[in-house]
Amino acid sequence: MALKALESGFILQFQDGNIGSSLAITVATPTELVKVRLRAERKLPPGAQRRYSGTLNASSTILRQVVIDGLRDRKIAYQLCLRESFCKSK
Repeated sequence: MALKALESGFILQFQDGNIGSSLAITVATPTELVKVRLRAERKLPPGAQRRYSGTLNASSTILRQVVIDGLRDRKIAYQLCLRESFCKSK
């Protein structure tokens, strides 16, 4: 009886850990990408054309470039395709 309670507690802790880490990765990775690109843009020589006017502009531009263009180019769709049976075209 005690073993069953211990197992269910472990399973709940395991699920909580998975959910928490998934949310952290989902939020942290895009934020880190925006931060790195903004820092790289700061190092451009004076007079060079800037891609982003601020943080929100950088976020929306990067989202559009990475996600929407990636889906259009089927790069992300190819990465998500785990088995041939799920791919409609090769």
